[in-house]
Amino acid sequence: MDNNLFIKSNLKSPIGNGIFTIYINKKENIIYKKKKKTRFVINHKIFKNIINNIKTNENNKILQKYILDIDNIKIEEDGSYYSTYISNGIRLYDIKNMNINNIMNINNIIEKIKDLKNDLNKYSKFNKLSGDWALHNLIYCYDRNSIYNIDIEGFYTYPLLYDNGNCNIKHCNKRFDDLLKILIHT
Repeated sequence: MDNNLFIKSNLKSPIGNGIFTIYINKKENIIYKKKKKTRFVINHKIFKNIINNIKTNENNKILQKYILDIDNIKIEEDGSYYSTYISNGIRLYDIKNMNINNIMNINNIIEKIKDLKNDLNKYSKFNKLSGDWALHNLIYCYDRNSIYNIDIEGFYTYPLLYDNGNCNIKHCNKRFDDLLKILIHT
């Protein structure tokens, strides 16, 4: 990482401190998630294999659709990684705390949430869902009119280490339905 190009960010998860310190290069739209020294171990070889499998496996076309520029993800030996930064977007988690009238492209967001829900349900009929699909990891990108899962390490963590509601389609459906109720009924 070139310290002249990356600036430490205040971005963080709404549910805790996380295992990464985040740096952003806004000129190149690159985010660098530097692993903090924690007890959480990321086996970079397994992590790389998981991401490469998503990239190359025909059965993962749906997951590929929700990872921005998957070919640009670079994973380091400690589990830190580089990926594309979404500079013009809104985290789905934040929508429930916003004045709905202030959300741009609300109808597009509603349609993309429905598409995401349908796609993940199709995928889950034949595959075990991987990744952390909690709303705080999903960003609607205004520039591309798409939703992306920005928690790349979540594809390593869920369900490999934790097989819970973050990769369980029933829990995902409830989150999406609850958010759609907020967006549609206001």
